[in-house]
Amino acid sequence: MRDYIRRHLDLDEAQATALRMEYWKRYGATLLGLMRHHDVDPRHFLDHTHQFHDLASMVVVERGLKAMLRRLPGRKIIFSNAPLRYTQAVLAIAGIDGCFDAVYSVERLRFRPKPA
Repeated sequence: MRDYIRRHLDLDEAQATALRMEYWKRYGATLLGLMRHHDVDPRHFLDHTHQFHDLASMVVVERGLKAMLRRLPGRKIIFSNAPLRYTQAVLAIAGIDGCFDAVYSVERLRFRPKPA
């Protein structure tokens, strides 16, 4: 996110970090601040800030997670501040993509992230 902000708003690294943190604290999500104050296209932002070529090596899965999820009663729903493509990739890597009744990503809620 810092690099995206640095490049697209023409800031140095320290300024980009400070702006990211300010928006995160003020709005609960950096994206909201960027949309409100800089007309940043949320899809462009999400696409560029959720590209990890080594995502599989970054995801840490708790042993027994899938079994635990299956034992839980009721419907299971994911809500993520990440884009749908990324959320689905993480769930697939973790081997738990079939454990949920629905997946809601930030795009689906008009870019209103948690906790809103």
